[in-house]
Amino acid sequence: MKTETDIESYVYAYNNYIRMLCDMRRYDRALREANTADKRLRSIGYTTFTDHHDIAQIMGESQLYMDQEDSAAISFQKSVKGIHTRLVNHHDPLDMRECQKTMNAIAKAYLHKGQYDKVEPWLRMQDSIYVMADNSAERDTVFLDEMSADINYSKAMLALAEGKRDDAEHAYSLYQQTHTAKQLASIVNNNEYLMLTGRYAEVARNFERLDEFMLSNAYKNDLENIGRYLLPKYSANMLAGRRDSALHVASLVAEACSQGADVAVGQCTEVHPPAGLQP
Repeated sequence: MKTETDIESYVYAYNNYIRMLCDMRRYDRALREANTADKRLRSIGYTTFTDHHDIAQIMGESQLYMDQEDSAAISFQKSVKGIHTRLVNHHDPLDMRECQKTMNAIAKAYLHKGQYDKVEPWLRMQDSIYVMADNSAERDTVFLDEMSADINYSKAMLALAEGKRDDAEHAYSLYQQTHTAKQLASIVNNNEYLMLTGRYAEVARNFERLDEFMLSNAYKNDLENIGRYLLPKYSANMLAGRRDSALHVASLVAEACSQGADVAVGQCTEVHPPAGLQP
């Protein structure tokens, strides 16, 4: 017999699974799995899976990267509707932070696709949520700091793409002033702005902590992480004139490939539903 806990666990697991597929750029599979989960859940009367703001965002992002722009726009609007529904019923600091993260993911997707005119509305909505969170009776400084970091980094990237260098530097300066920007995950992951502005030495220094980051997250040198981290580290070191460091990274990549680097996609396993959710 199905229980509410079974369903919540299934939704949570499938949410993370689909997000992982999207992060791995397996957009076709992410869409397929989201629709599979939706059908299973609807068969037992659960009708909000693909309407939930973060699932709708993931589906829209997948559609956008597959050049299904009209479908992506529909999914993103479903995400906005889900955000409004969530904030009407639940509006504590965590809810606002999670909704802002969803909006920022959409803004970043449009940024990476070069559709800059579609980024600004998502940044304005994030600003509105930030104001709400800042004025909340349950004001949470940690979440506010994380919001500020996300929003200002995206603003810096947009201004840079539009050729507004002064605005970009101002936004990036605000990003750097946050506590979030000083965290290991940010130091390793948020180097795109520095690379685009030619600050290769700073990027190379940031990547000096890559081993620490990989170890703390139990990441392996599989093909996904080679592309996401080792190759950018190699490029940063080469462009910064750190030839020896670059060659060391190249040797790590060669070694991983010669040993048959674990392919993250190949390690994915289906998330199986609990009893009662089988189709």
